[in-house]
Amino acid sequence: EPSNTKRIDDLLKDIKETAQSVKMLTFRGALLGAEGAKVLSGYDMPNLRVLDLVDMQIEEEGAANLAANKTWVNLRELFLKGNKLRDVGVANLTPNTSWKELEILGLVENEFGSAGIEALSANTTWTNLLQLHLSSNQIGEEGAAKLGENKAWTKLEMLFLINNDIGPKGAAKLCLNSTWKNLKLLSLSFNNIGDEGIIALSENKTWNSLHTLELSGNKIGPVGISKFGANATWSQLKELDLSQNELDGAGAQGLAANTSWV
Repeated sequence: EPSNTKRIDDLLKDIKETAQSVKMLTFRGALLGAEGAKVLSGYDMPNLRVLDLVDMQIEEEGAANLAANKTWVNLRELFLKGNKLRDVGVANLTPNTSWKELEILGLVENEFGSAGIEALSANTTWTNLLQLHLSSNQIGEEGAAKLGENKAWTKLEMLFLINNDIGPKGAAKLCLNSTWKNLKLLSLSFNNIGDEGIIALSENKTWNSLHTLELSGNKIGPVGISKFGANATWSQLKELDLSQNELDGAGAQGLAANTSWV
């Protein structure tokens, strides 16, 4: 088994880059783990823009090791899907103050809940975030409420929250957000928001730039869909996914009556 240092050196050699010049680094195959994350964090890579560490079993300690990095000052995209970060790991990641240029953060399938979301929302360094991928975690109603309270991500354009057990009350609390005025895509599929949730969403007055809304598999019925059709705020809406819900004739008529969406 090669050491993590050798693995990283070999990868840089394979892509014909030095630590100083590399802009994109993707790991696949053998696991890095917490120790590997610590070794990687120690590399001086000032031009690194994309770091992809999917399914590397970094876990809580590894997240803290990554966050200790001070030299990746141009990092734009960080993908950490499937690393079992859990609440503690997300909290360990968020104290980082060097990644000020971060635009895309992927934390899909990391087993964290509302405490992780609270820590993430408290970060005031990553104010340039454009995309946040949080699908297939356990944020629930409380986590959705914490997201709704966020004030820092003023540039956020895409938010992915698929399969997070948000529920109708969580959707209602999420849509109270008044900061994400540039939000263009919101993905809330498979969250069981029901009629109550979609009606609450339709009352949001902030997301004027919303272009795409994904609500597949949410147990939404014709009552919710009809009332949702009365929304007059999202004049830029072009893509609406209501598949795997209960869209009958009445619901379809309610949607068809809308004159605000493009």
